[in-house]
Amino acid sequence: MNPSSKSLKFRQKINILIIKVIPALCRKITHDSRNIRVTRSVFVILCLCVQCLTVPASGQTAPSNEQCYSLLAAKAVCESADSTEIGRDERLAVHFHPGAQTRFFRIAMLGALAAQKRTIFEVSGDAGLSVQIRQLSVAYVDRFSEGLFERVRTSRTVELWLETIANDSSGRLRWSGTIHKIASDTVDVDDIDRLEQSTVQFVRGTPPARTILERLLEPAVVIGAAGIAVYLFFTIRS
Repeated sequence: MNPSSKSLKFRQKINILIIKVIPALCRKITHDSRNIRVTRSVFVILCLCVQCLTVPASGQTAPSNEQCYSLLAAKAVCESADSTEIGRDERLAVHFHPGAQTRFFRIAMLGALAAQKRTIFEVSGDAGLSVQIRQLSVAYVDRFSEGLFERVRTSRTVELWLETIANDSSGRLRWSGTIHKIASDTVDVDDIDRLEQSTVQFVRGTPPARTILERLLEPAVVIGAAGIAVYLFFTIRS
């Protein structure tokens, strides 16, 4: 289970606790002013617990890893086509390597070349532009929060290496090289599961591990809230 999934489950537990505890307390409340004051205090404490563990999602939606790779592959293949010095008014023969990563992003790369107003046709030989995605990498670095009640975030770095070989019609080498593209942003840790949704495994990374403070704080808040609720349940009833 991903650390982000564990964090989400803890937040769901505290929500369930609040939903069940508050109605039970309300049923025990009498018109005694002491009971009303105590119950109000408990309600404030429990609301603070919820605020600590359930932070609203940001209004911005980060692109998925697959979308980031598609964009990087598109930029890389256009740069490689320009590097061949083959004019955009010339017919461009393109050969995509049969590897799984290259095949998966083939449509994105073809679309990018077509957007340059190039006349493209695919070939199976070495003539023209031969491209292969050599490596993909996504890394989540650090977990941080800008405040006590803020969302936990992490820095995401997506990288792609595209190997390109350009030959003329006779098969003679005109240009070769590897193009490295990188994109970085900051995402919510709880959003990582959505960002990694894909039909292929190679677009996924390893989520950042939860800090010691996070591993201790969330269970402590859940247990503390439950303890306070039980204590006040019997205090109000007596």
